Amino acid sequence: MKINQQQSINFNGRIGNFKTQKFAKRLNYVREEASSILGRDYSEVLLLTKGANEKRINFFQDLVEAYNANNFYHKEENINVIDLLYKNIKFPKNIHSEIVKTLKTSMQKLSEIFGKTGEDVKSLKFVKNVSVLLDNNKQNDKSDLVLDLLNSKNKDFYVNNFDKIKSYLALNIKDKNVVRNLDSLINNNGYDYKIYDKKLEISNIYKNITERQSDNFNVDGLVLNYSKSRSKFLKALQQNFYHSPIQIEPEVGDEINKMYDSTNDKNVKIRSRVMKYFSSPYTRYKKFNEDVKFFSELNKLFNSLDSGDKYLNNFIKKLTEKRNHYFESPMEINNLAENVSPKKLDIFYKNFEKIMYYVPKESRDAALKKGIEKPYIGLNRYKKERKEDIKYKFVKYPSVFKRVYANVENFFNKLKYNLTSEPQLVKNFRPEKSGKVIENIEKNENVFEEVIKKDIAKPIIDENFVKISDEIVDNVKQEEVKTDDVIKISKKLDKKLKKELLANDILGFAKQKLGVKTFENQREAFVENATKMRYEMLPEIFASIMDTRKADRAVGKYRINSSNKDALKLYTMVNGNNKKFVNYLLKKRNVDGSRMFEVKEIITTLENAEKQIQKQKQNNPEYRAKDVRKYYNHLLESKIQQYGKVTRNKASKTR
Repeated sequence: MKINQQQSINFNGRIGNFKTQKFAKRLNYVREEASSILGRDYSEVLLLTKGANEKRINFFQDLVEAYNANNFYHKEENINVIDLLYKNIKFPKNIHSEIVKTLKTSMQKLSEIFGKTGEDVKSLKFVKNVSVLLDNNKQNDKSDLVLDLLNSKNKDFYVNNFDKIKSYLALNIKDKNVVRNLDSLINNNGYDYKIYDKKLEISNIYKNITERQSDNFNVDGLVLNYSKSRSKFLKALQQNFYHSPIQIEPEVGDEINKMYDSTNDKNVKIRSRVMKYFSSPYTRYKKFNEDVKFFSELNKLFNSLDSGDKYLNNFIKKLTEKRNHYFESPMEINNLAENVSPKKLDIFYKNFEKIMYYVPKESRDAALKKGIEKPYIGLNRYKKERKEDIKYKFVKYPSVFKRVYANVENFFNKLKYNLTSEPQLVKNFRPEKSGKVIENIEKNENVFEEVIKKDIAKPIIDENFVKISDEIVDNVKQEEVKTDDVIKISKKLDKKLKKELLANDILGFAKQKLGVKTFENQREAFVENATKMRYEMLPEIFASIMDTRKADRAVGKYRINSSNKDALKLYTMVNGNNKKFVNYLLKKRNVDGSRMFEVKEIITTLENAEKQIQKQKQNNPEYRAKDVRKYYNHLLESKIQQYGKVTRNKASKTR
């Protein structure tokens, strides 16, 4: 008669519910390791762990390894405590092992701590949190703090509200009387955890700025003026400048405090952009603690931006958006704004870029002061100096068409700049309300020719303009100039009203799709980025997210990648250049009817595309919007070749 063999093996008696050969080998290994580390006979360890299951063996091994790491030279004191801990905790949880590994203390104190917590999960989690706090602050030997908290009359409050005392403990962790002082504050109703949260946040940021605290660094003063925007400012300051291993100069600290106090919700964004601009690999500030001038000039620039000069703000936004590193310090921008009208810098920004690219560094100041209203200053000199590079196409020389186009565009920029002083020109050249092309431009040919010839007739000293022949001027006058190709001179009176109505429509739609909290957080962003194009695409974005979530749930996937919060991100990224591409990605479906691309995937694709576009812009100053459109059209064609065109279905109500 055949006897069915069990799929397990007996090893020194019955081994709980784990009767596999693999566990038997592991158990033997743990016993041998414990015997060697503890200096005990194998038979003693065998008797202690007889009948143990896997969880108890794991816990026993953690105790032995913790003893080996922290208590090896206190054998008489600790070996017996290991046995006591192992016997008392008959049903160890993972959190027991986590505490043993994190809290580097004696076995005796560990036994006392577990004696206070018992099997209470909340108390064990509290001990773990305090252990992690000690470890993060390199105070592992201060296990007395855990016992003091567990022995306190306010123990229940501490266990249930660790997040409210975490900041206070972190700030005062080196103080022997930290728990006593905390008890006193709580008993006298003088404890406000929000104050200590702010203090800890500011303290950590300043520690990352400098390893040593500045003499004039006043945490309490910063807390009094604390706001989220000011916290963002300090974080940007920390992230965008080199860390200093020495104490910052008091004057530098004063300038930082001034900038901190003047930061608010309205200016924190542009301030962060300015600081990021000066933190590039090319202009990164290296002597954080020494150069007071740098921070005083940075503060001066911030004050200028706060003055309400919209042209200066627009110029800085354009400058920091493209990240073209023309300046190494804020002092250079301040000097430029003093010598050149910010209004000119904003309206003639393309001319500014051309000057910075084509004009040698020593001649830029003169060119910007006297000729920012002229396109392509210094191009002839550039052509001579880089003749070989242009010949072999190492650098790109602007074509005749681009030069003529720049003069035409510059002409309308002049009209915009002189809008108040020369209303007759505005009247003659105002685009039609219908938005059609400007007709009969030859009627104004005398004025048009006069402006262009005026540009050519007055070159700057030591600089040469690109001269445009009469033949080219005649061709320009004969061509139709589309309103989309020039900067519009006047703004329609009802533009603001139309945008408000559009914003209300967008908010009404978004409110139906988003939760109350998310909607309130995103309301301002929806309004600021409101355009008709984005509004028309918004229903498809939400529909895509809804379809994706349904498909994921259908296959048992509950960790959703795309959520309604992502709708705003994609909404703000849509523009005239990528509209067709985004529309394709949103509507393209698999054979089974599911969406081929999730909203998060589309966002990542656009972010990667924008990085490539920024590289092209940095390498080529002639890179324009039409080149961006070509790039996105190329991406669209590639996707169509790979996946095919979008199958047209019957119109569905997505709104």
